[in-house]
Amino acid sequence: MGQEQPDREPSRTARFVARENRFVIRARVDPDGDLGTGPGPREVRAYLPNTARLTDILVPDALLILVPNQDPSRRTRWTATRVWDGTWVALEANAASGLVADHLARGGRLPGWPEVIAFHREVTYGSHRFDLVVEFGDGQVGVVEVKSLSRARDGVAPLSSTPSTRGVAHLAALASRAEVGRSSAAVFVIQRGDAEVLDLDAAADPAWLAAVHRARDAGVHIVAFGCEVTEHTLRLGRRLTVSGSRTR
Repeated sequence: MGQEQPDREPSRTARFVARENRFVIRARVDPDGDLGTGPGPREVRAYLPNTARLTDILVPDALLILVPNQDPSRRTRWTATRVWDGTWVALEANAASGLVADHLARGGRLPGWPEVIAFHREVTYGSHRFDLVVEFGDGQVGVVEVKSLSRARDGVAPLSSTPSTRGVAHLAALASRAEVGRSSAAVFVIQRGDAEVLDLDAAADPAWLAAVHRARDAGVHIVAFGCEVTEHTLRLGRRLTVSGSRTR
């Protein structure tokens, strides 16, 4: 289930060194991509397509997959697409909305909602742009916002530990729609294969915790999916359990 997204070849294995800023990391990589052999590793800078803090995943010496950068406007030669955290974790946060869109395009459904007959991506309602607007057979529409998550321990994934004013505002807008009976959903895609549960009470950024609980209390559907991740592919996985003290 979901979309296969092959990395561009040739990829390289590397080891995490440090994060310079939100979008750039430093890593050690051998010219042939085989760490520990050859003339010795060299340090490179790589684009990180993920603004989350990831401090418990991007740890010193963590194994990475780097792919050549195809965007001439970027200064870095490489893009970091995977990190090993006991399982491969996809780092391309923007892939999440595409995975959900492909799921719907293949006839997949969101739990509790009727069948989607059409959808549109990146649609603006008021002052907010949402990932998906879906159409149902009765002519009604629903709004869907997709969020990427990366962390999990012992099968339990928490909400993000990284503050996001924009993300919290999206949830508030979804809550406002739900309060007047308009279908609204927040879909969390955990981009790793070992998550079993999204725990809405696990330690996370307080604003995220409060916003998600407020949205759920207002009637926003909170949905979670895992992923099937390898060094070179990323697919949407099965629906995960959503737990929490106020889970309905």
